[in-house]
Amino acid sequence: METCHNCGLPEDCISTTGRKVVLHFRPQPGEKFKRERRQSTWCHSDECAIQALAVAQYGAASHKWPLTLAEFRSTDPLAANEKRPSRYSLEYKQGKMLRAGKAKIRLDHQIPASQMIDSIGQKQQ
Repeated sequence: METCHNCGLPEDCISTTGRKVVLHFRPQPGEKFKRERRQSTWCHSDECAIQALAVAQYGAASHKWPLTLAEFRSTDPLAANEKRPSRYSLEYKQGKMLRAGKAKIRLDHQIPASQMIDSIGQKQQ
């Protein structure tokens, strides 16, 4: 059972599925020997996810942030945190082959050229 990273609410106390977010922690200026790290966490709502992303980016002391939480929310931080396809997923492999020019794009909804010419002739009449 998971708990919300931001507020600590247990997973079985809500009716929705919640949201997985990846938090990027950067070392503060005074922390000389720490490095950047990522942590995949679960939040029970979008609002908790936004707050967790803001705390991870600017630190826990919100009075030292360069912007307010409302301004941070308006930058739409959840859109940047959307999960990309895994390297092992079919979508990733198909996209990689298309970018390399090794795969052909197959459109099932393509209209044969003879039907296109007939439809153009009917529109002009």
